Amino acid sequence: MRFIRIALAALILVIATSSVHAADATLPPLAPLTSVRWDFVTTFNGKPLSVCQEQYESYNRGHAVCHQLVTIALPEYGMNLIAGQVDEIVLYDQMFYQRKNDETTWTASPNPIYNPNATLRDLYTVGYTAALTQIGQSTVDGTSTTQFQYWSLDSKLNSRVGGQAVYDLFITPEGYVRKAQLSYRGALSLGQGELHGIYVYRDFNAPIKVGPPPTNLVKAP
Repeated sequence: MRFIRIALAALILVIATSSVHAADATLPPLAPLTSVRWDFVTTFNGKPLSVCQEQYESYNRGHAVCHQLVTIALPEYGMNLIAGQVDEIVLYDQMFYQRKNDETTWTASPNPIYNPNATLRDLYTVGYTAALTQIGQSTVDGTSTTQFQYWSLDSKLNSRVGGQAVYDLFITPEGYVRKAQLSYRGALSLGQGELHGIYVYRDFNAPIKVGPPPTNLVKAP
């Protein structure tokens, strides 16, 4: 879920040590994850705002293409979308590369979430105090999963995102996260409603390779 965590600050999940109060559940062990692809959509009250296709060779090496579907601003989340804009992004170790629309050159900057010790399973780490509940069985694109829900107990975070932060994980019997959904519910600058970031994962441990752009096409910011 990380491309949008950089491009759209609204959908950041803090990578940090978990602080979880179990309401009636314990998250099952997750399977080893060396690479993965996913599709991502941001919605507000069910209306799609942006869509992305992303793939990661490792935690620090990823590629994404994101299409902005509407012109909209959510300043409380750092979001500023322009309908029709296409963003392409590459994370490669300590570097972050980005270009827009039909640009042929890439802008380079430091990777703000580079962590040489992180693995892709860290994508699902919750870094705020939360209650964890097992919701029940759910089918995701034909795959049987169990839904677990983190309900934020962090009053500062909840206030910052408009009311209530909720994070759902849909986990297969094999221990893969098939879907994740981050929800901000409450009074947003767009009005009362729910902002969702929905990730549907696939191609677990597939042979994915990500490389940096050619050096002659890269410029400093």
